Amino acid sequence: MRFLHVADLHIGKVVNEFSMLEDQAYILDQIAGLAVERKVDAVVAAGDLYDRSIPPAPAVILLDRFLDKLSAEGIPVIAVSGNHDSPERLNFASSMLEKQGVYLAGIYQGKVREAVLQDQWGDVAFFLLPYLRPSVVNDCLGTGCKSFQEAAEAVLEGLPERKGRRVLVAHQFVAAAGQPPELSDSEMPLSVGGTELVDAALFQGFDYVALGHLHRCQRVGQGPVYYAGSPLKYSKSEVNGRKYALLVEMDGDGRVEVKKEELRPLRDMRCIRGPLKELIREEVAALGNREDYLFVTLTDKGELLDPMRTLRGVYPNTMQAERETGRRILQDRAMDAGPAKTERPGPVELFRQFYSYAFRGEEMDEEQTAALRKVLDEMGGEAE
Repeated sequence: MRFLHVADLHIGKVVNEFSMLEDQAYILDQIAGLAVERKVDAVVAAGDLYDRSIPPAPAVILLDRFLDKLSAEGIPVIAVSGNHDSPERLNFASSMLEKQGVYLAGIYQGKVREAVLQDQWGDVAFFLLPYLRPSVVNDCLGTGCKSFQEAAEAVLEGLPERKGRRVLVAHQFVAAAGQPPELSDSEMPLSVGGTELVDAALFQGFDYVALGHLHRCQRVGQGPVYYAGSPLKYSKSEVNGRKYALLVEMDGDGRVEVKKEELRPLRDMRCIRGPLKELIREEVAALGNREDYLFVTLTDKGELLDPMRTLRGVYPNTMQAERETGRRILQDRAMDAGPAKTERPGPVELFRQFYSYAFRGEEMDEEQTAALRKVLDEMGGEAE
């Protein structure tokens, strides 16, 4: 059995006011092409197909196009809802979609949905577990689960006994031996106090666990438990990473080999740093794709007139521009200053402090200080 594991598509996502739909269409075409090229038996999508519970119409059209492409190639799709999805909306027409080879579990209703595929060695059972909240499990099973761990235990205890190869598709926050996995800024904030945490040891009875929820591709613990990660970078914290689909090969005994298939975006997400005049030079801009999504740190010390407009004239997809922070310098100075003075600082000193704060640690020069004193004198105020 060979299948492609992807997750966290977040179709319809907007990052720093930039719609990612064009990029998502490009990467979904790439995933569909990869599925055909690798001759997979299925594509597994582990939740957060959409970015919002009520996705915009173009996002719905894009997902439909993706599913239709795979269906036309005779490739089954196995998917669950994530915490960003609307379970009810994703569950709509699921019975009809199954006839087209799309196995979609949007809602947990007291029973885990199964999708059984065959290869030369027999059956492979895929168990589809949508994003589980303790309250949903309690309503369905009459339990008193207070944590996601307890909810997952209650649900998995109810799985039917089945011999042979088993794959779990889930969208949860999973860790091994209490060690948290790698996170990024684009994930929805996780619960405080570890109540959302599910121990990977709970999945020991499965030959492979296809996870969604976290956006970095990673293995959890030493078992066959994997996050595919998101197919695109969705935050500044992800700029140094790469994105993958996981190609999973399973033999007749359930042993798996997992290979990372790197995904190439239409536009990368990068950080650049330097003086404004240097960054907008043609020679510098030509070093990378100027259409990339950029987070820019400007190292200029003086004032700049509308730097974002200037940057976007060269790099149209500049997402964010900021001045190089001088916070650490200010903190160091405060620490090195010794005991706090009890006397109240005068107008010049107060303005110096404000200037240093406003210009990220830059100090007023003698000419600026003299001009300030002159203004204060003309106003009849005290300088010190």
